[in-house]
Amino acid sequence: MDFPKSVPGIGLVNGQFVDEDATTGRVGSLIPASWGNSITQEVIAALVAAGMVADETKSDQLRDAILRLAATGVTSIAAAGVTNLTAANCGLVLVNAAAGNVTINLPAANAMNGLRFNFVRIDNVPANSVTINRTSTDTIDGVVLTSFKLVGQYDRRAIRGNGAGTWYTESTGFSSACRAYQNATQSISAATFTKVTLQAKTLDNGAEFDTATYRFTAKQAGLYQVNGGVSIASPGNGSGYFGAIYVNGALVERGTSIQGSTNPMIQAVSMVSAQIYLNAGDYVELYAYGDAGFSTTSGSAVTRLSLARIQ
Repeated sequence: MDFPKSVPGIGLVNGQFVDEDATTGRVGSLIPASWGNSITQEVIAALVAAGMVADETKSDQLRDAILRLAATGVTSIAAAGVTNLTAANCGLVLVNAAAGNVTINLPAANAMNGLRFNFVRIDNVPANSVTINRTSTDTIDGVVLTSFKLVGQYDRRAIRGNGAGTWYTESTGFSSACRAYQNATQSISAATFTKVTLQAKTLDNGAEFDTATYRFTAKQAGLYQVNGGVSIASPGNGSGYFGAIYVNGALVERGTSIQGSTNPMIQAVSMVSAQIYLNAGDYVELYAYGDAGFSTTSGSAVTRLSLARIQ
């Protein structure tokens, strides 16, 4: 947009509008309807893009639209309970769950074309939850996710609406990863799938592994790399042994088989590995099976389970 320099007789001085000056006889500049309409339409276009409705009684809407579109606004949420966001909250959303669980409801994505929320959790009380919910039938990242969580201090997620019912993740700061291991040997009964006891851990970024139940529970949906190992002490001659990954109590991946022989092995490790899509709340456990009963070998380098969210 520029001054209407091409309009004949517009009366610009040095390329700009001037007022009438009776003392000098200067005629004031003319403002053509087409130019005035163009200016107004440009402003309204910015308001619409920001999800706003033009109001002729207000003089700060263009500023607010620019802030929304640039996602430079700041919203702070510190109260426990439910907070409903609108387009006016676009930009940085700082969430403090020190007072209790926080639930945030997103506005409809179809009214948020190109608008962005950047959520950052700032408290250090991981026992309290922060949940961000979709509206109605909106989707998150093109799949039927109803929500996502901020699981710990400085966990962050930036999302942008596409104006057609979907929120897309632009960046995320939470790295879900854990590694648990067995620190005491375990007896496994013959021909019985048995959950492996993993009583210790060396890594647990999101406090997702429970050493009392020996299970990993995902706090965020996504694709996870899952690796496990079961160390079999003295595999028996002619017997087979293997480890397995269970999700929500069901077998999803069986590991390599260890076969005992006439030349006794001191110990052997059955490895199991898979990429598994988990929804928030899904849990993963390591199981073991043997044709004959056996004992595991404990230790952080042998009987263990590790997971990492890769997408």
